[in-house]
Amino acid sequence: MKNFLFSILFFVVCMLTAYLSNAQTRVDPAASDDDADIPSFIKNKPAKDAYLKAREDNINTIRGLPWTLPYNPRVKAINEMKIQEQKNALNRSFLVQSPSWVELGPSPIPNGQTQGVVNAVSGRTVCIAIHPTNPSMVYVGTANGGIYRTVDGGTNWTQIFDGGQSLSIGALAISPSNPSTLFVGTGEADLSADSYAGVGLYRIDNADVAPTLVGPINPLVTTGIANTSAFSARAISKILVDPANGNNIYVSTTSAQIGNPGGAPSGTIPIIALKGIYRSTNALSTLGSIAFTKLTVTATGSVAPDVTGNTNVTDMVMEPGNPDNITCWVYGFTSEGGIWHTTNASAITPTFTQTLAIAASIRGSLTIVQQGTGPSSVVLYAATGESASGTSCTTGSGAVRKSRDGGVTWSAKLQGGGGFCGGQCFYDLPIAVSPVDSLTLLLGGSALGTCSSIMKRSTDASATFIDKGNGLHADEHVIAFAPSDATIAYTGNDGGIFKSTTGGTTWNSINTAGFSATQFQSIAVHPTNTSLTIGGTQDNGTNAIKSDNSPFRVDFGDGGYAAIDQNGGAVNATIMYHTYFNQTNNLIGFASTILGETATEGSPSWKLYGCGGTANGITCSDATLFYAPLVLGPGSPVNNVYFGTNKLYRSVDTGIVMTVVSQTMATTISSIAISKQNDNVRIVGLSNGNVFATVTGVSPLIAVTPPIAAARAVGRVAIDPTNADVAYVT
Repeated sequence: MKNFLFSILFFVVCMLTAYLSNAQTRVDPAASDDDADIPSFIKNKPAKDAYLKAREDNINTIRGLPWTLPYNPRVKAINEMKIQEQKNALNRSFLVQSPSWVELGPSPIPNGQTQGVVNAVSGRTVCIAIHPTNPSMVYVGTANGGIYRTVDGGTNWTQIFDGGQSLSIGALAISPSNPSTLFVGTGEADLSADSYAGVGLYRIDNADVAPTLVGPINPLVTTGIANTSAFSARAISKILVDPANGNNIYVSTTSAQIGNPGGAPSGTIPIIALKGIYRSTNALSTLGSIAFTKLTVTATGSVAPDVTGNTNVTDMVMEPGNPDNITCWVYGFTSEGGIWHTTNASAITPTFTQTLAIAASIRGSLTIVQQGTGPSSVVLYAATGESASGTSCTTGSGAVRKSRDGGVTWSAKLQGGGGFCGGQCFYDLPIAVSPVDSLTLLLGGSALGTCSSIMKRSTDASATFIDKGNGLHADEHVIAFAPSDATIAYTGNDGGIFKSTTGGTTWNSINTAGFSATQFQSIAVHPTNTSLTIGGTQDNGTNAIKSDNSPFRVDFGDGGYAAIDQNGGAVNATIMYHTYFNQTNNLIGFASTILGETATEGSPSWKLYGCGGTANGITCSDATLFYAPLVLGPGSPVNNVYFGTNKLYRSVDTGIVMTVVSQTMATTISSIAISKQNDNVRIVGLSNGNVFATVTGVSPLIAVTPPIAAARAVGRVAIDPTNADVAYVT
């Protein structure tokens, strides 16, 4: 390949991912047609935990995770951006040349994938904090969209955290003694495929009127290991604030995705922090002076020479009126899993006792209420990911337990609620008890199935539950009653934020103006009407912004890559493509439509080509990424279609027939680029960091990996649209 003249400029911005291995498909018995992730036409639905893990691997590929540098590269980039913004502000002539960005939406998606009725949706919502005396003032944290505030019960929303160094949120807590103070835990603690680590804690002063961000707060702490920080590369799962003194706060942490649980950058302490519970007694101080102490819940999992433990604490509750009494859930890997309780949380060295032992790798969540006085007045419930055996419904997983003595002793599994979270209890198991009635519970799960439900309600202390998921999106993450009005409740799931004014018996979407939490995976633009765009989203299908600038979901499932034929055509007669998820021996391919922006979900608007759909030459046994890359190359009257597994495929007839145009690669293709000038000029990047190319359109492709390339997944390859000799690789 003597005449190959590519000038490759290699920027190492992506550091690592694992490619999706050829996992065997198993059918999930709790799978439901109401699961917004997985299209209903899939015959062999993958187990949801494997599905989410596969999605994580692919997203990590794109984001270049985990990083192995001695610093957080995202934080470094944000700091450099702020310096550049300051320089720009002083140089107005330069600002004139800068692009002006306008948000297009969707805000919200009007036709969400919701149970029973069609409601507006947005993106994954994971935590909620409601003002103690004003049920219309609510703060909402999202998976990767920051924090939103409403002062009118959800009619309008304001983003208040755009200046944060991480928009991945795990916990919110209002200071009861000063409700204008909001504590924010960054890093999503859902232990899911794409729950990302944060940068520590923030305090927002005057959060209700004029928010001022203080943070990130991530001080060094004294442990058995020198230079250990409190929150580096972790997610914050819960924040508890002493109701009488906002200086005293407790913060619990878990693993998060800079790698799978426990696999954060380089996997060493320090760089990453020890997991567990941290306490501060000066949380209202200036940024540089706020200190934390690591508490010992259980010494299990300690990293020598430290003895304070290193385990995921997924939830905590504080006894009303007694901040010394704290109960927490430990997601254990051996015998430490289950519920732990302390009665001296403010002591120099608090003592925690395990009050309920649970098998390894079982997640749980807690809720608490006090009614009356005396030893039995403090009631707790635990939603757990245990087997449903012993309950009234035994398909899938999920159970509810109860404590009548403040968390000291626990019941056996209660009859109601069995199997509520189906096959993904590590991800969907929020629970909330009414602040005025210890018999009334709301229980969140995955999707409607034999025993599972998006939302269940009990009025008899979990003896029985009734499905109340109508109108909600699948995958519940948080439920909260308004402290001052038990008829009002809010819930967050993979479709955004919803509200009940009937104590949880009915639900309405409040994904309204200003709430923009949808997580896009891709975007494509019409060649002549640039208002028309489509893009794939996490758990919310493939969405369009139409030529009249209105948003609309045009297909279901978990959207991946999207493309629009660049030969033009009327907006209602344009060829468009998108991918769902991809899995070896189950589903590998893409869908296409000729209806442009008038397409609606499923058949006949969209036709699926490939393994699992209409056969077109794509082999079911190929190794593939979860979001397998799809791009278009030049061609008339239709663009050529390219699709990547561990082979490069090409079609000249909109995907009806796909032909292999490369050798079988050693691993999966993570990115494809085709020259706009010459369809024979093609580059592919692989999940192992290698790069292959051809300038003649022949197979096999030739290795052109830059000599300085690391053995990391290629995030993106691109060819200069005006010069086919120039290519870029990230």
